[in-house]
Amino acid sequence: MPTEPTERYFDLEAANALVPRLNEIFEVVRGEIQAARAALRGLEGAGHPVDDTDRVCVDPDAPSNVQAMQRELLARSRSISERVEEVTELGAHVKAIDGLVDFPSRYGGRVVLLCWRFPEPVIAFWHDTETGFAGRQPVRDPDAFEGDYLQ
Repeated sequence: MPTEPTERYFDLEAANALVPRLNEIFEVVRGEIQAARAALRGLEGAGHPVDDTDRVCVDPDAPSNVQAMQRELLARSRSISERVEEVTELGAHVKAIDGLVDFPSRYGGRVVLLCWRFPEPVIAFWHDTETGFAGRQPVRDPDAFEGDYLQ
């Protein structure tokens, strides 16, 4: 029986070590989002709009140009999902698909989130788990954030 993964907690140094990779990932994701939006506009223009409740698939009865746009949208969606999964596997939490990521940490004996937003070069903010992005505060004491992952 598989065990549930335990939450990884990051110190600031460990989280910042992942920032270059996050910038690479979200540079690609943002391009994929633009391409997916273009495919969605193309499908709408061709009379085959996709709404929020539709699961995208290739309609075998659609014209070949529509099928091509549907395949394009599927490929872009798959690519985005794979990259988000990569971030999740690192132990971080993707909060916005265009590049907002939280890293669980401990500060003053409580769980907090180190907060990174594309394309920030380093993590310079944190927030409580309840406040979210709106509650971001600057990191004033980098050594105060504790992790528990072996580097």
